[in-house]
Amino acid sequence: MKSGVLTMGEGLGIIRARDVGSLATANEMVLGTGGAEANVAIGLARLGTAATWLGCVGDDPIGARVTRELRAEGVEVVARVDRDASTGVIIKSTPSVGRTHVMPYRTGSAGSRLEVDDLDLVDVSRYAVVHVTGITPALSPSAAAAVAELMSRAREAGVLVSVDVNHRSRLWATVTKPCFRTSPWSQPLTSSSPVRTKPHCWSDRPPTPLTWPID
Repeated sequence: MKSGVLTMGEGLGIIRARDVGSLATANEMVLGTGGAEANVAIGLARLGTAATWLGCVGDDPIGARVTRELRAEGVEVVARVDRDASTGVIIKSTPSVGRTHVMPYRTGSAGSRLEVDDLDLVDVSRYAVVHVTGITPALSPSAAAAVAELMSRAREAGVLVSVDVNHRSRLWATVTKPCFRTSPWSQPLTSSSPVRTKPHCWSDRPPTPLTWPID
């Protein structure tokens, strides 16, 4: 019987300025962890749903912290350790009340080096739901391929796919060749349909049509 939710994405170190104001004058910073898919896994685990996070971290203290904190929250962690890349980091500050400034340091990160072979670390068919976001495909060609392959494997196994578009224009700015895929976003819009967007891809080749069951 299928059960639980599989998520896949980049785990990050999150460095936050403790007080409101510019980083130029900040005196204290706080280190935590994050990542859209990891946060979903934590939320599910807190609600009593079995959740697995699949990712790649660097062989460094921040990568160790990412996996440790996920496990502490009850998430099953399946993470490849990349000894040639560092775990990505995001620095956040609050220049003024209600305004957040984000500085990402994730180019070439371990998380961006996710690849199709990483999917062999899990049995996709055993899960009830696979959850992905639009962030991971924007990180690199190999990460985009891994997300596409994960959805294909889920489809073949009859596993429901959950997609959070979570569009980050700064990440997609590096992708210069847009394309379209057959997906939930391509279904005709009706007055009751959610807003849908058109995804991008890295490949110069014609995209392989993807479909998956959506309730």
